[in-house]
Amino acid sequence: GAPGSGKTSLVCKFAKQYSEAVGPAAATLVVHIVSASPTSTEIREVLLRLCHELVECLQLDWDQANDSADYQTVKELFAETLKVAGREALSRHARVLVVMDAINQLNPYNGAHMVDWFPLFAPPGVRAVLSTTPDSAALTALQRRDPPPKQLTVPGLSEPERREIVVTQLREYRKKLLPYQLDLVLAKQDSFKPLYLLTLCEELRLQAQYGRDGTGVDDKIREMPAQVRALMDEVL
Repeated sequence: GAPGSGKTSLVCKFAKQYSEAVGPAAATLVVHIVSASPTSTEIREVLLRLCHELVECLQLDWDQANDSADYQTVKELFAETLKVAGREALSRHARVLVVMDAINQLNPYNGAHMVDWFPLFAPPGVRAVLSTTPDSAALTALQRRDPPPKQLTVPGLSEPERREIVVTQLREYRKKLLPYQLDLVLAKQDSFKPLYLLTLCEELRLQAQYGRDGTGVDDKIREMPAQVRALMDEVL
């Protein structure tokens, strides 16, 4: 899905609902959100973190000397840890689920965008959900696998969904756009992206001058950038 399309929210919601639905006895769930912390983009640190979580959750053996290993060794350790974790989970009539969001934001150092750090075939008892953006090197690498993994595209918001988001967000603060003002918002290039609409609504709530003639709101909507990146640059 494109930046701002709601991938991270969707991935987090899925992980939460999956965990609640199956429970810890039926599945070991490990989640990594790239860019959530300074070290979350470094593939070596990411793989070590995932290993540590699997080791802790499933009470696996782990040599502390592994923490100082070079990247190639860590990559091999990750593959082996997945195998052992899957085997242990199956022995408990459970499984392992690895969820990683925004792998396109990994630091490209060590060829992270080639995604060769994740086995071509997930070991028995292990499944993975990875998210990335269209046209990214990470997605291309995954699509070149034989067989390629199953792919789900996060679609843009429909017009009724966009209208509902804007109305609902502003109503919470007792504000409302006139029909033509709402049309101005929906005419923005990236209005099909949840992040764009939520950010724009927040700016309208905080910055727009609501008056009887509504011209302050009109001007604010018209001057707002039409794309997510430009909008975020302006408000941050």
